[in-house]
Amino acid sequence: MLRTLIVYKGVYGSTEEIARKLGMILGPSRCCTPEEFRDEYREFEFIIMGSGVYRGKLHPEITDFIRDNPWIAEKPVALFSVSLSMEDGARALREAEELMGIR
Repeated sequence: MLRTLIVYKGVYGSTEEIARKLGMILGPSRCCTPEEFRDEYREFEFIIMGSGVYRGKLHPEITDFIRDNPWIAEKPVALFSVSLSMEDGARALREAEELMGIR
């Protein structure tokens, strides 16, 4: 099984809840917020990033994390958002993909 790193940031608790449940489902994993990230976590084989969507954007700490860690684009990556609007969530995820150079 791939070791999975789940980096998340939210305000109200839903994003953390989803991240932790994903970790239980996916097997060997670690959940952390951007400020809890350690350099040794770069060794994980699969990266998941999740964020609440606020005013149509991902949490700034997640976008900063993506910008500050270009090595992420070299790994298999999955993204998730927590939003009341599917359109806002999809738009925010597209922006994250663009930051990683996926789109």
